[in-house]
Amino acid sequence: MLEERATSEQYAVDDFTGFLLRMLHYDEIDPVDGLVQLQKDFSFYMAGKSVRVEADVCVMKESDDLLLVHIERSPYIASLPNIQRQQSAEPQIIAGAIAAYYQNNLRRTQAGLPALPVILMPGITMHGTAPVFYRIPVSPQLLEALATSTYPKEETVVLRFIPPVANPETYFSDGIRPLDNRRIILQCFEAFKVCLL
Repeated sequence: MLEERATSEQYAVDDFTGFLLRMLHYDEIDPVDGLVQLQKDFSFYMAGKSVRVEADVCVMKESDDLLLVHIERSPYIASLPNIQRQQSAEPQIIAGAIAAYYQNNLRRTQAGLPALPVILMPGITMHGTAPVFYRIPVSPQLLEALATSTYPKEETVVLRFIPPVANPETYFSDGIRPLDNRRIILQCFEAFKVCLL
């Protein structure tokens, strides 16, 4: 019973995040084809094998995936200090960005369109109601290095932004609940929409 409750509370963050993105008009980035979708699967090749990645929430435009959200669900992670908690979600959001880039280019080439060059894929990790914002550079060279298990020739630098709340020590446990945090977090979501244009 307790496990069922934890699961439903964890998945409530998916619904909350989708609602928040719609409320802030992320689905209107493209008025015709804009869409906020929950639970989207992606795949890409790593070390010669297909790897499956799931985005908890995805913003789409003209069938391209523009923004991925990974929601941290592990009860173990919730007990970690803030820095470790934030670092635990980073591999998933980075893998999701790589997979979305791969799938976007696959759809484009199948439609006879040119593949995307290097892009900065925006992403968000949610730790309860506490978001962390990312810009993840993905390139054909990075995909090639992952697919062939070779070391990339160029360094990949992921940009991360944690909202500047008054009490960073309790940010991941407080999230959007304190009114001051809420104002700052909503401003960050509004500003982050620029990354999708």
